[in-house]
Amino acid sequence: VARGLRAPSGTVIDNTFVITMLWQAGRPCSRRLPSDRRHPSADHLPDEEVWRAKQTAKSDLIDLVTEATGVELDPNVPIIGYARRMTAYKRPSLLLNDLDRLRSIAKKFPMQFVFAGKAHPADQPGKDMIRDIEQFARHLDVGHRFLFVPDYDMAVARFMYHGCDVWLNNPRRPLEACGTSGMKAA
Repeated sequence: VARGLRAPSGTVIDNTFVITMLWQAGRPCSRRLPSDRRHPSADHLPDEEVWRAKQTAKSDLIDLVTEATGVELDPNVPIIGYARRMTAYKRPSLLLNDLDRLRSIAKKFPMQFVFAGKAHPADQPGKDMIRDIEQFARHLDVGHRFLFVPDYDMAVARFMYHGCDVWLNNPRRPLEACGTSGMKAA
């Protein structure tokens, strides 16, 4: 494994909340959660509180997208997200290979796509992918369901990780080191 996931910044539920809920349930846990090896089980967290935290994160993402693009996403429709470096082996624009099929699926199953990312200044294929995604997002028939959030940074990434319902990850094998963006989204 090339990288690990830093739990405090990679989880949607506040660790203070986790400690409080486990304490109320009478479960032993460390105050230094989660850096030590005694991770609590999520099975002891009330489902409604986990759902509330997830919906709050989704609402925060919708607010960010609205502010950045002027388009308000529907909170009742799944958000499929991609937020990371735009480069050929990560294939962020793979969905665009068969536009007719994508449109057909999107008509049957409502969904919203939110992309964010940057290409390395010397990565022309990565820049081209961003352009392709932005151009597709401007089409009138998909513009309200297919968005590109500009000015990608770590703050945008955090909103994306926490607020998306589904995380899009389709790298070329074996070029992806370990898939930490997917770990954060989970």
